[in-house]
Amino acid sequence: MWRERTVPVRTDVQPSAGDTGTRTGKPPDSSKIEAGALTFEAVVFDPTALLHAARDMLEHSARQKGLTLKLDIQGKLPQAVSGDPTRLRQVLVNLAGNAVKFTEHGSVTIAAKTVQQDENGVTIAFAVADTGIGIRDEDQARIFEPFEQADSSVTRKYGGAGLGLVIVRRIVETASRGTHKLTLESREGLGSTFRFAMDFALAEPVSAGAQLLGGVCAAASGAWPSRERACAAA
Repeated sequence: MWRERTVPVRTDVQPSAGDTGTRTGKPPDSSKIEAGALTFEAVVFDPTALLHAARDMLEHSARQKGLTLKLDIQGKLPQAVSGDPTRLRQVLVNLAGNAVKFTEHGSVTIAAKTVQQDENGVTIAFAVADTGIGIRDEDQARIFEPFEQADSSVTRKYGGAGLGLVIVRRIVETASRGTHKLTLESREGLGSTFRFAMDFALAEPVSAGAQLLGGVCAAASGAWPSRERACAAA
């Protein structure tokens, strides 16, 4: 279900102790998805700023493990798009968080690039890659099933399967109305790469006079021409 409204959007959110809300990227309750209650906002935001914020949220965890956490933005993303930044952040933070959790040496990379853009909108492809433990071919389909673990030894060593792959996949599919999927490429012992794409309406670039309390105001256009002005407050 899509819900349009004007709301403040922070892309510089930092996790705090005991914070279990969607601000830190925690996926929504699976029962809400199963009941068809997953909703999406239509908000103007800067995808590049969101990617940097997602990386920053996980940088401390990666540093504690001696990992390099990279952000690879290929080409130039639109300055402003209209979509649901909270859902996108949930997907990125959970995929990258799991990558950090299951990687002992090397790096985790969050990547993004524009794959299609016209007057109606833009499609951005995202990927989260790691140099971690990888997943055996025969186990790859199972990890997208509820309550499944590819290998019980992983639970003992790493403390669980990580948060919400089945929920993350459902967010991607629901956001795109089935157009895009969450896919996995992995080799045991060599790491994994999760890929997905999301579609957004284009929004007008930010003007110098539109700054408000460190935030951004922009008028959405394109695929949702009826959208009113929205503010993304920093």
